Parts: sequence; C-alpha cells; structure tokens
Amino acid sequence: MWRRKLIIYSAFFIGSLIFLAIDHRGVSTGDYLFRALGLSPWSDGRNNQGLHYSVVIGIVLLLISGQLLIHHLRTKYDRVGLKVVVFSVIFFLLFPVASRWLFVVGNLNSSGLSALDYSSKDYNCSFRYNEDEALYVCTIKLFNYGKQQETVEIKPYFDDPHSARIAEASPKIEYKTIVIPPRSDSTYTLFFDGLLDHEAKGGGFTSLGGVVLKQDDIEKVFIWK
Repeated sequence: MWRRKLIIYSAFFIGSLIFLAIDHRGVSTGDYLFRALGLSPWSDGRNNQGLHYSVVIGIVLLLISGQLLIHHLRTKYDRVGLKVVVFSVIFFLLFPVASRWLFVVGNLNSSGLSALDYSSKDYNCSFRYNEDEALYVCTIKLFNYGKQQETVEIKPYFDDPHSARIAEASPKIEYKTIVIPPRSDSTYTLFFDGLLDHEAKGGGFTSLGGVVLKQDDIEKVFIWK
C-alpha cells in the first residue's frame, strides 16, 4: 500500500511540475494545453494580461501534490522537504534541455516546415518607419529538428497588441532567404524591408511575435505566446 501511494503521489507531483515547466521555446506546458483546448491561459486573452490561469492552477496542483508526497515520504525518511525542493529546482532547469531533445527524437525523419520551429523567449524586433518605407531588425532563434538542411524564406509575424504602430501601419514585409543546418538551434539577426499602406514616421520595439516561414510556395505561421 505504501509503495502504491508513493507511485500515485509521485506521478501527481511530476505532472504538476510538467504543467508549470517552460520548454526550450519559452512555452509553458500549461499555456500549451490551454491553447490546444481553444482556451486562453489569461483572463484578458486579447492582450495576454491579467490573471494567468495556467500558472495559478499549476501552483495549486504543485502545492497539493508536494504536500501529499512529502507527508507520505516522512513516514520512512528524514529531511524530505529539502530534497523535494532541490529536485523541483533541478527539474525546471533541465526541462528545456530535455524538451529540445524530445522534439529532435520525435522529428528524426521529418523534413521541411514540419521540422522547424522558433524560440519565443529569444525573439525581438526593432522597427523604424520613414514615410512609406519600413525597416525591421529582428533577432530570431530557429530550430531545425530534422536531419536535413533546410533553405527557407522568413519574415516576422507581429501579434503584439501593445505595438499599435505596427498594426496601424499595416506593413507589407519582404521575405529573406536563410539556410538552417540540420539538428540545429541557430540565432539570426536579420534586416527586413517593408512598405506601408500610408505614410508614417517613428519606430519601436517588440519581443512579442512570431515568424512566417515559406518553402516551395507553402507558408506556415509560427507563433507562441
């Protein structure tokens, strides 16, 4: 009976850790599950602000599962609480590394756009408008999980409600061609030209957005938020 409860409580605890963990792309498992169900993990879903439902639920689950596991282990072992805390810290530190290699293993035979992804936590773009012309300087980290080198066209995809200047300008951004090595995570600093549908001046910066990748006339939008 003791061993059976240990398995149940341990599975509950590790599941709670996974729910809160952030992967190599900067995406939390909880947020991903919410969006997979068609739900926003934020109370203000349009602006990604307010109460962060997935984090609140994850913390509650972690506290409950942690208490159950620690209380159960204390019937046989000493200094259990500290060991559980240390395990949790190590788990969160190693999760991004583990998730990246899990994606590599899961895409061993993949190629093309399905083998590619980007990192939302390593994404930022500055932009400047001058009359009807636009210039974007973006730093983007891209992943190629597949075993083939991929040549793709790329341009930024902006989905930041706080960067009103981007939305108001309605820019038409030109693609850039890049080569992504197999099984790689490479960071690129790219310059993009664009045309505005009306004259504007000014500039700004955003770290919220994604990328559009194009290969063989097929476009795919990648956006994690």
